[in-house]
Amino acid sequence: MPIINITVAEKIATNTSPGVSIICGNSDYSVNFAFDGEWEPEAARTARFVYYKNGQAMHQDVIFTGNTVAVPVLSNIEFVYVGVYAGDLHTTTPAKVLCDRSILCGSSVHEDPPEDVYNQFMAMLLSGDLKGPAGPKGDTGPAGSVPVKGVDYFTPADKEEMANAVLAAITSAEGVAF
Repeated sequence: MPIINITVAEKIATNTSPGVSIICGNSDYSVNFAFDGEWEPEAARTARFVYYKNGQAMHQDVIFTGNTVAVPVLSNIEFVYVGVYAGDLHTTTPAKVLCDRSILCGSSVHEDPPEDVYNQFMAMLLSGDLKGPAGPKGDTGPAGSVPVKGVDYFTPADKEEMANAVLAAITSAEGVAF
Protein backbone atom coordinates (compact mmCIF):
# COMPACT_ATOMS: atom_id res chain seq x y z
CA MET A 1 0.00 0.00 0.00
CA PRO A 2 1.64 3.28 -1.07
CA ILE A 3 1.81 5.84 1.74
CA ILE A 4 1.95 9.62 1.48
CA ASN A 5 3.49 11.23 4.60
CA ILE A 6 2.21 14.63 5.68
CA THR A 7 3.49 16.50 8.74
CA VAL A 8 1.15 18.91 10.53
CA ALA A 9 2.87 21.48 12.76
CA GLU A 10 1.31 24.74 13.93
CA LYS A 11 -1.62 24.17 11.51
CA ILE A 12 0.73 23.89 8.51
CA ALA A 13 0.43 20.65 6.49
CA THR A 14 3.62 19.70 4.62
CA ASN A 15 4.04 16.83 2.19
CA THR A 16 7.16 15.01 3.43
CA SER A 17 6.99 12.45 0.59
CA PRO A 18 7.70 14.76 -2.36
CA GLY A 19 8.83 11.94 -4.65
CA VAL A 20 5.66 9.89 -4.15
CA SER A 21 2.68 10.55 -6.37
CA ILE A 22 -0.78 9.04 -6.44
CA ILE A 23 -1.59 7.00 -9.54
CA CYS A 24 -5.21 7.94 -10.36
CA GLY A 25 -7.83 5.22 -10.34
CA ASN A 26 -6.27 3.19 -7.51
CA SER A 27 -7.79 2.48 -4.11
CA ASP A 28 -4.73 1.36 -2.14
CA TYR A 29 -3.18 4.71 -1.19
CA SER A 30 -3.19 6.16 2.30
CA VAL A 31 -1.98 9.32 3.97
CA ASN A 32 -0.06 9.05 7.22
CA PHE A 33 -0.18 12.27 9.23
CA ALA A 34 2.40 13.25 11.84
CA PHE A 35 0.33 15.63 14.00
CA ASP A 36 1.69 18.02 16.60
CA GLY A 37 0.25 18.04 20.14
CA GLU A 38 -2.65 20.33 19.22
CA TRP A 39 -4.42 17.39 17.55
CA GLU A 40 -4.14 14.86 20.42
CA PRO A 41 -7.58 15.59 21.95
CA GLU A 42 -9.34 15.05 18.61
CA ALA A 43 -10.51 11.40 18.38
CA ALA A 44 -12.24 11.85 15.02
CA ARG A 45 -10.70 13.86 12.22
CA THR A 46 -11.77 14.63 8.67
CA ALA A 47 -9.32 14.62 5.78
CA ARG A 48 -10.34 16.83 2.87
CA PHE A 49 -9.07 16.02 -0.60
CA VAL A 50 -9.47 19.04 -2.93
CA TYR A 51 -8.85 18.78 -6.67
CA TYR A 52 -9.80 20.52 -9.90
CA LYS A 53 -11.65 18.77 -12.67
CA ASN A 54 -12.68 20.55 -15.86
CA GLY A 55 -11.82 23.86 -14.20
CA GLN A 56 -14.17 23.22 -11.27
CA ALA A 57 -12.99 22.79 -7.66
CA MET A 58 -14.23 19.59 -6.07
CA HIS A 59 -13.56 17.83 -2.79
CA GLN A 60 -14.08 14.57 -0.93
CA ASP A 61 -14.14 14.33 2.86
CA VAL A 62 -13.07 11.14 4.67
CA ILE A 63 -13.55 10.76 8.43
CA PHE A 64 -10.85 8.82 10.27
CA THR A 65 -9.34 8.14 13.70
CA GLY A 66 -5.66 7.87 14.52
CA ASN A 67 -3.08 9.17 12.07
CA THR A 68 -3.80 7.28 8.84
CA VAL A 69 -6.59 7.81 6.32
CA ALA A 70 -7.40 6.01 3.07
CA VAL A 71 -7.16 8.20 -0.02
CA PRO A 72 -10.41 8.13 -1.99
CA VAL A 73 -10.17 6.94 -5.59
CA LEU A 74 -9.11 9.95 -7.66
CA SER A 75 -9.46 10.12 -11.40
CA ASN A 76 -8.05 12.22 -14.22
CA ILE A 77 -6.30 14.89 -12.10
CA GLU A 78 -2.73 16.19 -11.88
CA PHE A 79 -2.61 16.98 -8.16
CA VAL A 80 -4.70 16.94 -5.01
CA TYR A 81 -4.56 19.20 -1.96
CA VAL A 82 -4.85 17.34 1.34
CA GLY A 83 -5.76 18.96 4.65
CA VAL A 84 -7.46 18.04 7.92
CA TYR A 85 -10.11 19.55 10.12
CA ALA A 86 -11.66 18.40 13.40
CA GLY A 87 -13.49 19.41 16.53
CA ASP A 88 -14.50 22.96 17.24
CA LEU A 89 -12.53 23.92 14.99
CA HIS A 90 -8.98 22.88 14.19
CA THR A 91 -7.92 23.06 10.57
CA THR A 92 -4.73 22.89 8.51
CA THR A 93 -3.38 24.40 5.36
CA PRO A 94 -3.49 22.09 2.34
CA ALA A 95 -0.48 20.00 1.36
CA LYS A 96 -0.05 19.44 -2.37
CA VAL A 97 0.33 15.85 -3.57
CA LEU A 98 1.10 15.11 -7.21
CA CYS A 99 -1.05 12.66 -9.15
CA ASP A 100 -0.23 10.72 -12.29
CA ARG A 101 -2.96 9.71 -14.68
CA SER A 102 -3.58 6.01 -15.10
CA ILE A 103 -4.63 4.13 -18.19
CA LEU A 104 -8.26 4.52 -17.04
CA CYS A 105 -8.16 8.31 -17.01
CA GLY A 106 -10.16 9.78 -19.83
CA SER A 107 -12.01 6.54 -20.50
CA SER A 108 -15.77 6.31 -20.47
CA VAL A 109 -15.97 4.65 -17.04
CA HIS A 110 -18.20 6.74 -14.78
CA GLU A 111 -17.19 7.79 -11.28
CA ASP A 112 -19.21 6.57 -8.35
CA PRO A 113 -20.75 9.38 -6.33
CA PRO A 114 -18.83 10.27 -3.16
CA GLU A 115 -20.06 8.58 0.00
CA ASP A 116 -22.10 10.82 2.27
CA VAL A 117 -20.04 12.06 5.24
CA TYR A 118 -22.92 11.43 7.65
CA ASN A 119 -23.06 7.78 6.59
CA GLN A 120 -19.28 7.49 7.07
CA PHE A 121 -19.57 8.94 10.55
CA MET A 122 -22.47 6.67 11.51
CA ALA A 123 -20.60 3.59 10.24
CA MET A 124 -17.54 4.57 12.27
CA LEU A 125 -19.68 5.23 15.34
CA LEU A 126 -21.50 1.90 15.06
CA SER A 127 -18.26 -0.03 14.49
CA GLY A 128 -16.86 1.17 17.83
CA ASP A 129 -13.89 2.97 16.26
CA LEU A 130 -14.79 6.17 18.12
CA LYS A 131 -13.97 5.53 21.75
CA GLY A 132 -13.83 8.22 24.35
CA PRO A 133 -12.89 7.92 28.01
CA ALA A 134 -14.98 5.54 30.12
CA GLY A 135 -17.89 7.21 31.88
CA PRO A 136 -18.86 6.80 35.54
CA LYS A 137 -20.13 3.41 36.73
CA GLY A 138 -23.89 3.20 36.60
CA ASP A 139 -26.23 2.09 39.39
CA THR A 140 -26.75 -1.61 39.97
CA GLY A 141 -29.95 -2.81 38.35
CA PRO A 142 -32.65 -4.89 40.04
CA ALA A 143 -31.98 -8.56 40.72
CA GLY A 144 -33.18 -10.96 38.06
CA SER A 145 -35.97 -13.46 38.69
CA VAL A 146 -35.16 -16.94 39.94
CA PRO A 147 -36.34 -19.69 37.56
CA VAL A 148 -39.01 -22.00 39.01
CA LYS A 149 -38.96 -25.72 38.29
CA GLY A 150 -42.00 -26.69 36.30
CA VAL A 151 -42.56 -23.08 35.21
CA ASP A 152 -39.31 -21.92 33.63
CA TYR A 153 -37.66 -25.28 32.92
CA PHE A 154 -37.95 -29.06 33.15
CA THR A 155 -35.45 -31.58 34.45
CA PRO A 156 -34.43 -34.63 32.35
CA ALA A 157 -36.61 -36.81 34.61
CA ASP A 158 -39.55 -34.46 34.00
CA LYS A 159 -38.99 -34.68 30.23
CA GLU A 160 -38.78 -38.51 30.29
CA GLU A 161 -41.95 -38.77 32.39
CA MET A 162 -43.85 -36.51 29.97
CA ALA A 163 -42.62 -38.39 26.89
CA ASN A 164 -43.66 -41.75 28.42
CA ALA A 165 -47.08 -40.38 29.31
CA VAL A 166 -47.66 -39.17 25.73
CA LEU A 167 -46.50 -42.47 24.23
CA ALA A 168 -48.78 -44.43 26.60
CA ALA A 169 -51.76 -42.34 25.56
CA ILE A 170 -51.42 -42.84 21.78
CA THR A 171 -51.45 -45.83 19.51
CA SER A 172 -50.20 -46.28 15.97
CA ALA A 173 -52.50 -46.50 12.94
CA GLU A 174 -52.35 -50.31 13.22
CA GLY A 175 -53.62 -50.17 16.81
CA VAL A 176 -50.23 -51.03 18.31
CA ALA A 177 -49.19 -49.20 21.48
CA PHE A 178 -45.77 -47.53 21.47
